[in-house]
Amino acid sequence: MKSMLLAGAAFAAVFAASGAQAATDGWYGAVDLGYTFPFKLKATSASPTQTFTFGLSNNGTADVRLGYKFANHWRFEGEVDYRSLPIHDLGVTGVTTPIRVGGNVSGPIGLVNAIYDFDQWDLHEAGRVTPLIGAGVGAASISVKGYATTTGATLVTSSSSHTVAAWQVFGGLTFNVTPQNDIDLSIGY
Repeated sequence: MKSMLLAGAAFAAVFAASGAQAATDGWYGAVDLGYTFPFKLKATSASPTQTFTFGLSNNGTADVRLGYKFANHWRFEGEVDYRSLPIHDLGVTGVTTPIRVGGNVSGPIGLVNAIYDFDQWDLHEAGRVTPLIGAGVGAASISVKGYATTTGATLVTSSSSHTVAAWQVFGGLTFNVTPQNDIDLSIGY
């Protein structure tokens, strides 16, 4: 279940825009705002054997980054992210009556990212744009809190936390706004 929670919360696709200050070589900081499109989570209980499928709702996300940009196109940074994804449906093998659910999957994620900035494109009046690709590894502390009921009877209430490995890959474009400020537009998995 740990890896499945990670798949839904930490591997969710994210569109992010940030006010990164990586326009020049050296230290930079950034604050990102984005949106998460999670996958369904599947978990299997040991005894009795049942499969649970959780549906998670899309939600906003935010993170902060601190990094260093080198002259050779490379950037290395630390990222701290927090996500909270509401649980909106639940399917259980062998249960045919409608199930009402509530709760969420949430927690912080810490990553170390390596980013490669390609050569800048000059778009004349539109400014300068730099394509980028990156990858990161780290850990996520995932907390699941929720309940499920059917026809007035409580099926399950749950509250658990796990720390699991996390990773991401991403790509995007950096728009040079001023000599000291960039805006990144990226998508990741």
